[in-house]
Amino acid sequence: MTGVAGLTLSGGIGWLRGTHGLSCDNLIAADVVTGDGRLIRASEVENIDLLWALKGGGGNFGIVVNFELRLHEIADPVMFCAPAYPEEHAVDVIPQWRDHMASAPDEVSGLAEFSTIPSDQAYPEQTWGRRVITLATVYDGPAEKGERVMQPLRALGEPLLDFSGQMPYRELQSIYDGLFPKGRDRCYWKSTYLSGLGDDVIGAIIERLIKRPSEMTYASIWKFGGAMQRVASDATAFGDRNIPYMLSLDAIWSDPSDDDANISWVRNAWQDMQPHSTGRLYLNFPGLGEGDNLVRNALGAETYSRLQKIKRVYDPENTEHCAGRSIVLTNERSRQSARAALCRWGGSTCGSKRASRRSGTPFRSRRCPALSCYQWNIRADADEVNFIRGSVEEKRDDDGHDDIRSSERSTYQAGSARRWYRP
Repeated sequence: MTGVAGLTLSGGIGWLRGTHGLSCDNLIAADVVTGDGRLIRASEVENIDLLWALKGGGGNFGIVVNFELRLHEIADPVMFCAPAYPEEHAVDVIPQWRDHMASAPDEVSGLAEFSTIPSDQAYPEQTWGRRVITLATVYDGPAEKGERVMQPLRALGEPLLDFSGQMPYRELQSIYDGLFPKGRDRCYWKSTYLSGLGDDVIGAIIERLIKRPSEMTYASIWKFGGAMQRVASDATAFGDRNIPYMLSLDAIWSDPSDDDANISWVRNAWQDMQPHSTGRLYLNFPGLGEGDNLVRNALGAETYSRLQKIKRVYDPENTEHCAGRSIVLTNERSRQSARAALCRWGGSTCGSKRASRRSGTPFRSRRCPALSCYQWNIRADADEVNFIRGSVEEKRDDDGHDDIRSSERSTYQAGSARRWYRP
């Protein structure tokens, strides 16, 4: 099950994108708790820049505690088209799917998905273990009309199985739930936007999918168009919408000993597809441990620069951060913040900006917030800051305030996140 919060903050590519755009396009307002404890509202009339950033920028500005989303009337039932063709026919099926989708109305949204039929009683036994390419497509409108419009997708050969049918939209939203039981699988998902889907690109995708090490893995070619692409590139933090397709590589396996094989397969296949990519990726399928440039690569340099400016306003201390998915502040102001976050040991005054903000006066305490109250994630590229560790001596200042001195200093590269002193 996908939560609406993370889905929306990183874009939100759904079944109805052709008619209603991305989830983030339908975000009207949000209530956000900032790193310094303020509750603020982002809408089209207040904190407009923050609302813009929340529309696909990946969060990272505060904790969103309330979403207001635009609603749309949806037909009940909807038509779901999902013929599953043998994967060995993918080289013929995918070009026909591509050509059909190119001329399909906005009401048609979908993807071509590689998978393997599981050994499960829910499927005919003769199909167990067969690799397939499923053309999973939805029509946003009267189901009877949708069935007619999408019928050609069910006649591109002889399907091994056909999961097509009319169903309530809520049921459609849950059809994948049983395939991903909570806590069972190990996953590594990564994506890239494709600049086109020529026959050479299709061949390259198939060649890499043949080598997938796990039969639990999915990989999908997502078709973009309609309302999703009509949004201006600077209207949301999702960035430029001139992306016709996305390839997602969704490795799934169960045995920890297979971690390296599956992760390496995704990364290698992803790298091999970069000559056919726009250079960007989808933040909801980002990989893991990809480095500090992940958000920049996902959204583009211009959008990322704008997000950095907004980050400095609402979260200058980088309270809200996620390993590998943070908006990194690397200019002089961030380096100054990094230094100010640590105690100035030449005197009795602690330079923690949070402490000063909270009390309104220079902060003095035997529980120094720069060492024990917070776990800092300071990023100041190519800069060094002094962290204090080791034994701590306590003394009284002349004015009667408690102070602490350290008998040992060590210099570490900025960017580490550690608590050196625990009282």
